[in-house]
Amino acid sequence: MSLYHPVADEKKPATDPFGCIPSDLLQILTEIGYVAAGCGLSRQAESIFTGIIAVRPKSEFLWISYAIAKISMGKLSEAFEMLTKRALVLNPRNDLAKAFLGLILSRVGSHKISEHFLNQVIDENQTPEAVQLAKEILNKKDNEWKTF
Repeated sequence: MSLYHPVADEKKPATDPFGCIPSDLLQILTEIGYVAAGCGLSRQAESIFTGIIAVRPKSEFLWISYAIAKISMGKLSEAFEMLTKRALVLNPRNDLAKAFLGLILSRVGSHKISEHFLNQVIDENQTPEAVQLAKEILNKKDNEWKTF
């Protein structure tokens, strides 16, 4: 699942040294980073995402993507920080960030707070993928998410 949306990315000033890097290349690199994280190549995934973030540090979608990779590496506290201190700071209404935040909170046992974020995503109904994810998280039992 690629969350990077080039059209939603910020406008780059003419003096941006990375402005020449096409958005579709960043999307491919994001997907490669997911594969690396999922295959246990944490160091390589970290390098890929660090580079991607250096290119577009103000893209909430890249921060969400990096957080997803962190979740798959079992680094929930780092993913939590990326979502709360980066993605949601850039866009407090981003429902994908809220859905993944709900997932993390559910996995660490903060069910009431998790339900708050997940129900907010469902109620606001902004992005179908986020709503679907929120509904699935709410329907899962705690032990089913341990292998996410």
